[in-house]
Amino acid sequence: MPLISAHYEPNVPVQGCPSSERYLAEAGAGRDRTECWPWPGGLSSYGYGRFLLERRFRWASVGAHRVSLERHLGRRLLPTEQACHRCDNPSCVNPTHLFVGTNADNCRDMRLKQRQKKKLTDAQVLELRARYAAGGVLQRELGDEYGIGQSYVSTLVRGDWTTGQPRPRR
Repeated sequence: MPLISAHYEPNVPVQGCPSSERYLAEAGAGRDRTECWPWPGGLSSYGYGRFLLERRFRWASVGAHRVSLERHLGRRLLPTEQACHRCDNPSCVNPTHLFVGTNADNCRDMRLKQRQKKKLTDAQVLELRARYAAGGVLQRELGDEYGIGQSYVSTLVRGDWTTGQPRPRR
């Protein structure tokens, strides 16, 4: 659901999950604001805190960090805004560890902190691009050699995955 924030109102009690609301309301009580506040409830497969909110007879899975930041700011985040972590701890809901950013901001932060889950080093990507640009080799063959799929090779040679270096011209 791309517009998750449209499914709930930040300052309205949540039906069906009082423990989540109570935790968000009291998370900072007596806690060190410099420490991470791990979400005690369910987590996504990526480690982000999640809980379900009921809104107009529908359930929405909402990021606990997003709700925490919205409550702290006193406003909803726009659909183009993300709740980004300064601490790089996906389960953290401490609003002082969160900041508003775009997807591009979040990706830039990830790259600067070298947190992306790369399958290849920048040097390997540059080598792969140069070999493909030189011709005589199929994307599938490069994929087999580097242990990645053909579609990922295609992404790399198009320059969609940046190394900070310009891609070679074919």
